[in-house]
Amino acid sequence: MIILIITGIYCGKTAPLLTFRTEKFDRTFVHSAADPDISAELSISYPVFSGSRPDVVDSITVAVNKYILNPVAGSERAESTDSLWYIFRSSYKKIRRDFPEYRTAWKISREMQVYGLQIDFICLKFKATEFTGSAHPNSFIFFEIHSLHDGHTLKLKDFIKPEKIKVFRHRVEEKFREVRGVTSVFDLSDSGFQFPGNKFYVPENFGINDSVITFRFNSYDIGPYVLGPTDMNLPLEDLADLLK
Repeated sequence: MIILIITGIYCGKTAPLLTFRTEKFDRTFVHSAADPDISAELSISYPVFSGSRPDVVDSITVAVNKYILNPVAGSERAESTDSLWYIFRSSYKKIRRDFPEYRTAWKISREMQVYGLQIDFICLKFKATEFTGSAHPNSFIFFEIHSLHDGHTLKLKDFIKPEKIKVFRHRVEEKFREVRGVTSVFDLSDSGFQFPGNKFYVPENFGINDSVITFRFNSYDIGPYVLGPTDMNLPLEDLADLLK
């Protein structure tokens, strides 16, 4: 179990005391002892928060639950990890019962972690890999940032100077091209990327810690599955002139 505490002064205000511990939930259902590898597995890891500002804690907790309790197998959203496991296991048992020849294992792994924790905001990072019998596993990463003063969600515009947005977009596009090996002489569409109007945009799926700002395009965001995801890490020290 990990426990972390933050408090301090920011812009003349005292940041609320915030603590969290990491909880783990792991369950496995084996349909038949003769086939122990043909199973349904659910693994979840997530932080549980407490602090001096209930509104801030509630806002962050809602964000955590939104991701870790996301519907599975076409079901409704679960209210707890236990109910999520019940839904997941029941869906698997039903397909094995309805189709006795079905011999595919299901597995869901979800992890919510604290990616960045500063005096005035917290950045959450959600990672998941899920396979429930489709053509291939689906993996994705999402970031979410919350103010530690009132709990509201922070967007890119809260970090970048308004007059520097175009310059910032250009720098992120340069990093994208570097990561994906697309030189400036080629259109992004030439490499299979599908941006609206063939114009690069900066995703709102981003995270910040004490050294970098990370942008993420998940699979399917800007092209077919075969292109895979794209991560762009830009050192904060290189963006000092663009940040608020």
